[in-house]
Order: sequence, then C-alpha cells, then structure tokens
Amino acid sequence: FDAETVAYHIKMLHQAKLIEAVETGDIDRYDYTAQSLTWEGREFLDKIRKDTVWNCVKKTIKDKGLYLSVESIKIARAKSKSP
Repeated sequence: FDAETVAYHIKMLHQAKLIEAVETGDIDRYDYTAQSLTWEGREFLDKIRKDTVWNCVKKTIKDKGLYLSVESIKIARAKSKSP
C-alpha cells in the first residue's frame, strides 16, 4: 500500500483509540506513525483472535448490512456471545 493509505489507516486506528500514534508529516506531506497498541487495542485483538469468532463477527456485519467499523465489530462481537 502507498504511504498515504497507510498513514490514513494509522490515523483512523488512533482516533478509534486502538493505537497510540503521532502525526509526523509536514505542510507538504500527510503522515502518521504508529507507536504502540493501547489497552483497548489489545483487548479488541484478544476478543477477535479466534477465527471462529472473527468469522461470526464478519457474517453478522454482512447479514445486517453494517459498515465494517470498530464500533460495528464490537456490537457484532457482543451479539455473537449472547444466547
């Protein structure tokens, strides 16, 4: 992926509070650098670690026609655990 696409996704993960990141660009260049996972980021990865859970989350999001966002993944994950 090109650097601008990567920087955009790093910025989005930072805004979702899943990673710590800093803006490292200047007036002529858009750039973000990832520094570390946050506690919330670690918990999120731990929750979707198993393929069966991740596949269930993706199916729920697809079936409900939701946008694949961090919040919709959290909701689908919570619903996949309910009886």
